[in-house]
This record gives sequence, structure tokens and C-alpha cells, in this order.
Amino acid sequence: DQGLVYYADGDFEAARSCFASALKMRFQSLGQANLDVCLTQEKLGDTLVRLDKIEEAHWQYLMAYRGLQQCNLSQDNPHTSRILVSLGDVFFSAKDFSRALKYYEKGMRFRTE
Repeated sequence: DQGLVYYADGDFEAARSCFASALKMRFQSLGQANLDVCLTQEKLGDTLVRLDKIEEAHWQYLMAYRGLQQCNLSQDNPHTSRILVSLGDVFFSAKDFSRALKYYEKGMRFRTE
């Protein structure tokens, strides 16, 4: 995916554009409850964090998490715990430590179950 190349090169605006375009196409054809859609939302969230667009990143992570819940993945899948930790990071950066802790703890529970 070209977005990953831009992301690795530090061109986060170009990465954002690629991930947003890919998300639109994947969402329209596959729906929310699809692993590829959720992982694209996660990468878009990662990119938005790099661009200091924290609220938009929060939304992408939250939608990715909700989509993963509908994908019928095993409880110990790495995607869910990683996205929960990313949500914790968003709240940590906003200095909302109690909410960050809740997401971190939930992410750890997914890793250990």
C-alpha cells in the first residue's frame, strides 16, 4: 500500500490521503465489520496522531475497535489490544489519565486472555 511507503518516509499528509482513499473504497465494498477496513482505520489513526489531529485519530481508532468487535476474531488477536492501547495513548496525550488507564487495562486484558 502506497500509504505505508509515505508513512515510513515521514510524508504523513500523503499517507493520510492514501489511507483515507483506501478506507473509503474498502468501507464501501466491504463494510465496517471487516479486518482490512479496521486495519486501514488504525493506520489512518496512526497517521492523524503524527499530524497532531488527535480528535480525528480518536474517531478512527474507536471505529476500528468497534469494527473489530463485529469481526468475530479470537479474544487474543493482536489487533484489538493494539488499537485499545492506541486509544489509551490518545487520552494520555490529552492528559485524561483515568480514561487512558481504562483503555490500557482493557488492552492488556485482551493480550492475556
